[in-house]
Amino acid sequence: MIFIGICMGCGNKPKVTLLDPQEFQTAVKNDSDAVILDVRTPEEYADGHLTDAVNIDFLNRSVFNKALETLDTQQHYYIYCRSGRRSADAAKEMTAKGFKVTDMKGGYLAWEKDSLPIVSHPVD
Repeated sequence: MIFIGICMGCGNKPKVTLLDPQEFQTAVKNDSDAVILDVRTPEEYADGHLTDAVNIDFLNRSVFNKALETLDTQQHYYIYCRSGRRSADAAKEMTAKGFKVTDMKGGYLAWEKDSLPIVSHPVD
C-alpha cells in the first residue's frame, strides 16, 4: 500500500519540457505569450543574449526569489543559462512553485553553436 501511494504521487509532479535550441526557438515563435528568461549573471547577459530575454540571475538567490514573486504562474516561461545546468535547477524550482517551464538543452553555448540570432551589446 505504501508503494502504491508513493507511485501515485509521482505522477502529480509538474514536468519540465527540455528542448534543443532549434525546437526552443520554434516553440517561442509559436507561443504568443512566451516569456524568455535568461538565468545567467548580468555580466553574462551583457555579453549576449536571446532576443527579448529578461535577465534574472539564478546565482543571486535573493534576486531570483524576489523575481519569482512577481511572475505570473499562468505564463509559460522559456529559460536558459550558459550550458543548461543552472536553468535545469531553476526550472525544477519554478515548476515546484506552479510555473509552466520549458528549458533549453545545452543553454546559450548550444544556441551559439547552432548560429541562432543573439543580441549583443557593444563595449564602449
